[in-house]
Amino acid sequence: MRKGRILATIVVAFSVLAAGCGGSKPETTGQTNVQEAAPESKETNPITIKLAHTNSATDRDPYHAVALKFKEIMEKNEKVKVEIFPGGQLGGEQRAFQDMQNGIIQATVLASNNASVFAPSLSVLDLPFLFKSNDEFKKVITELDGKFTDIMIKESDTRPIAWGVQGFRVLSNSKKPVEKMEDLKGIKIRVPNNPVQVSTFKAWNSEPVAMGFDELFGALQQKVVDGMEMTYVGIAQQKFYEVQSYVTDLRYKLAINPLVVSETWFQSLPQDVQEEILAAGKEITEHAFSIAEELEKEGKDILTEKGVQLSGRPVDEEVWVQEAMKVWPDVYPLIKDPTILDEVLKVLDIEKP
Repeated sequence: MRKGRILATIVVAFSVLAAGCGGSKPETTGQTNVQEAAPESKETNPITIKLAHTNSATDRDPYHAVALKFKEIMEKNEKVKVEIFPGGQLGGEQRAFQDMQNGIIQATVLASNNASVFAPSLSVLDLPFLFKSNDEFKKVITELDGKFTDIMIKESDTRPIAWGVQGFRVLSNSKKPVEKMEDLKGIKIRVPNNPVQVSTFKAWNSEPVAMGFDELFGALQQKVVDGMEMTYVGIAQQKFYEVQSYVTDLRYKLAINPLVVSETWFQSLPQDVQEEILAAGKEITEHAFSIAEELEKEGKDILTEKGVQLSGRPVDEEVWVQEAMKVWPDVYPLIKDPTILDEVLKVLDIEKP
């Protein structure tokens, strides 16, 4: 009797064990063992791309429009998931760039003048009054995209996969209309922490104060600074009209915002995903250029509606240009690869000052 109970216990235990093993195998796959299932399981694991930027989470903001387009295109691949962190959630633009270099995030959208701090040859795009239109930059990037890519990989271990543009950076302040250069006297203007822009405003006998974008709104509220330089759409979408009353259409610098990824991370990806990212970049660039003028007009309309005084171009615009061009030779030593300057000037048919 006792032997029968022991035998029955062994049979039941064996049956449970067998059922447990059989239950762990999906019946619909036809796979015969765990080793064969592993490659498929690995293949379906998503590739998570964390993308940070400092602007508003609206498709009417140029940064977020680029980020959303990237997400839309890349998530057509079920293996890819794009997480967007807008509004400076992860810090300012230069911090986001460093986080990307350090592998904390994989991508960022930022102003070219912040990227040039890490890829010095990109300083060529910071030269005041280099471009006269969005189309001129599009021509440059069409002909020299590979050159800029090589430079950024070499100098910062990052890769620009798309180029956004949002019109020109203009001058705003809370004190008075600025219609000529002498009106700048006594007005403290915030500029990005970029040596070219700092030097440009010094050439105009202004009082530039370099600070990160994430500090700017508070600094304007507290009168640490009186004004800034930014695009119409940027002033509107970031609600700077709450602390700025006057805008001068200075147009001294084209606002260029590349979508950049870590090159080390990019090279770690499967070949098909790399190709999808590069193809997405081309589509995003076209999208960004197609909406740029529309967003700039929307920005102007919003500012007018909010009671901001738009003063138009400075009456002595040529003086601003002449003084700014004197800064160009000071920038040349910052450009690590001088051939990019020569090539850009050749495309634009400009003589080197």
